[in-house]
Amino acid sequence: MAHFAIRGLMHEAALKADEDPDQLSFLHAVRVIRRKMAVYGAIPPCEEGSFHKAVLGEILEERGRLQSPTAATSAGSSAR
Repeated sequence: MAHFAIRGLMHEAALKADEDPDQLSFLHAVRVIRRKMAVYGAIPPCEEGSFHKAVLGEILEERGRLQSPTAATSAGSSAR
């Protein structure tokens, strides 16, 4: 059931951003939800809540970092 719930959040995030859900990272989504659960304690049933908005936004952030060639280049050069 947890897998289905996470995939549902990923799908919703992708639809809101007009992205392909298959391009989102499941592992990243799990990490986002685990981080947010520590702050919120539970997932409220209302889709309008701040937990829901924060999770959807962060799930999509990883997609932007993975796709951006300039982000990868600048991250590699700053690590040296």
